[in-house]
Amino acid sequence: MAEKERAWRAGLTFAEGNGCAGGPLICILFGTFTDDNRQMATLKTGEKIKLIKINLEGVTYRDWMSERDPIPGDIARVEEVFNGDVTTYRLACEPAPGFLTWGATVLDPFIEYEILC
Repeated sequence: MAEKERAWRAGLTFAEGNGCAGGPLICILFGTFTDDNRQMATLKTGEKIKLIKINLEGVTYRDWMSERDPIPGDIARVEEVFNGDVTTYRLACEPAPGFLTWGATVLDPFIEYEILC
Protein backbone atom coordinates (compact mmCIF):
# COMPACT_ATOMS: atom_id res chain seq x y z
CA MET A 1 0.00 0.00 0.00
CA ALA A 2 1.31 3.45 -0.84
CA GLU A 3 2.62 5.41 2.15
CA LYS A 4 0.12 8.26 1.72
CA GLU A 5 -2.82 5.86 1.63
CA ARG A 6 -1.41 3.89 4.57
CA ALA A 7 -1.16 7.09 6.62
CA TRP A 8 -4.64 8.23 5.63
CA ARG A 9 -6.22 4.88 6.56
CA ALA A 10 -4.48 4.95 9.94
CA GLY A 11 -5.65 8.52 10.63
CA LEU A 12 -2.09 9.85 10.52
CA THR A 13 -0.51 12.78 8.70
CA PHE A 14 1.90 12.27 5.81
CA ALA A 15 4.64 14.80 5.10
CA GLU A 16 7.39 14.93 2.48
CA GLY A 17 10.60 16.91 2.36
CA ASN A 18 14.18 16.95 1.14
CA GLY A 19 16.80 15.01 3.05
CA CYS A 20 19.84 16.56 4.68
CA ALA A 21 22.27 18.28 2.30
CA GLY A 22 19.98 17.72 -0.68
CA GLY A 23 19.85 13.99 -0.02
CA PRO A 24 17.00 11.66 -0.93
CA LEU A 25 13.35 12.45 -0.40
CA ILE A 26 12.15 11.49 3.06
CA CYS A 27 8.58 10.49 3.84
CA ILE A 28 7.43 10.74 7.43
CA LEU A 29 4.30 9.37 9.06
CA PHE A 30 3.38 11.02 12.31
CA GLY A 31 0.39 11.34 14.57
CA THR A 32 -1.16 9.98 17.71
CA PHE A 33 -1.39 6.22 17.83
CA THR A 34 -4.63 4.88 19.28
CA ASP A 35 -5.96 1.34 19.56
CA ASP A 36 -7.92 2.01 16.35
CA ASN A 37 -5.02 3.12 14.14
CA ARG A 38 -2.05 1.33 15.75
CA GLN A 39 -2.68 -1.97 13.93
CA MET A 40 -2.84 -0.23 10.55
CA ALA A 41 0.41 1.61 11.27
CA THR A 42 2.35 -1.51 12.27
CA LEU A 43 5.92 -1.37 11.03
CA LYS A 44 7.16 -3.68 8.31
CA THR A 45 10.45 -5.55 8.13
CA GLY A 46 13.09 -3.41 6.43
CA GLU A 47 11.56 -0.02 7.25
CA LYS A 48 13.72 2.67 8.81
CA ILE A 49 12.43 4.66 11.75
CA LYS A 50 13.57 7.61 13.83
CA LEU A 51 12.91 7.13 17.54
CA ILE A 52 11.00 10.02 19.10
CA LYS A 53 10.49 8.49 22.55
CA ILE A 54 11.45 5.15 24.02
CA ASN A 55 10.67 3.74 27.44
CA LEU A 56 13.46 1.29 28.27
CA GLU A 57 11.02 -0.76 30.39
CA GLY A 58 9.59 -1.95 27.05
CA VAL A 59 12.95 -3.31 25.84
CA THR A 60 12.61 -7.06 26.30
CA TYR A 61 16.01 -8.05 24.88
CA ARG A 62 19.29 -6.28 24.14
CA ASP A 63 21.95 -7.67 21.83
CA TRP A 64 25.05 -8.54 23.83
CA MET A 65 27.20 -6.55 21.36
CA SER A 66 25.28 -3.29 21.88
CA GLU A 67 27.43 -0.26 22.69
CA ARG A 68 24.53 1.50 24.42
CA ASP A 69 20.76 1.61 24.88
CA PRO A 70 18.45 3.14 22.26
CA ILE A 71 17.81 6.88 22.68
CA PRO A 72 15.48 9.42 21.03
CA GLY A 73 16.86 10.60 17.70
CA ASP A 74 18.40 7.25 16.76
CA ILE A 75 17.68 5.90 13.28
CA ALA A 76 16.94 2.17 13.36
CA ARG A 77 16.05 -0.53 10.85
CA VAL A 78 13.18 -2.95 11.60
CA GLU A 79 14.77 -6.38 11.48
CA GLU A 80 11.71 -8.42 12.40
CA VAL A 81 8.08 -7.93 13.48
CA PHE A 82 6.35 -10.26 15.95
CA ASN A 83 2.56 -9.98 16.03
CA GLY A 84 0.79 -11.29 19.11
CA ASP A 85 -1.22 -9.75 21.92
CA VAL A 86 1.33 -6.93 21.78
CA THR A 87 3.32 -6.20 18.61
CA THR A 88 7.07 -6.47 19.20
CA TYR A 89 9.85 -5.18 16.95
CA ARG A 90 13.47 -6.29 16.67
CA LEU A 91 15.37 -3.11 15.82
CA ALA A 92 18.99 -2.50 14.85
CA CYS A 93 20.88 0.78 14.79
CA GLU A 94 23.80 0.23 12.44
CA PRO A 95 25.12 3.51 11.02
CA ALA A 96 27.65 1.68 8.84
CA PRO A 97 27.60 -1.99 7.77
CA GLY A 98 29.23 -4.12 10.43
CA PHE A 99 29.20 -1.40 13.11
CA LEU A 100 26.22 -2.18 15.34
CA THR A 101 25.52 0.63 17.81
CA TRP A 102 22.65 -1.23 19.40
CA GLY A 103 20.16 -3.98 18.74
CA ALA A 104 17.03 -4.47 20.81
CA THR A 105 13.60 -6.07 20.88
CA VAL A 106 10.97 -3.51 21.90
CA LEU A 107 7.26 -3.75 22.71
CA ASP A 108 5.21 -1.42 20.47
CA PRO A 109 3.41 0.54 23.22
CA PHE A 110 6.77 1.66 24.65
CA ILE A 111 8.06 3.53 21.59
CA GLU A 112 7.06 6.53 19.50
CA TYR A 113 8.65 6.86 16.08
CA GLU A 114 8.62 8.45 12.66
CA ILE A 115 8.73 6.15 9.65
CA LEU A 116 11.45 7.16 7.16
CA CYS A 117 11.20 5.82 3.62
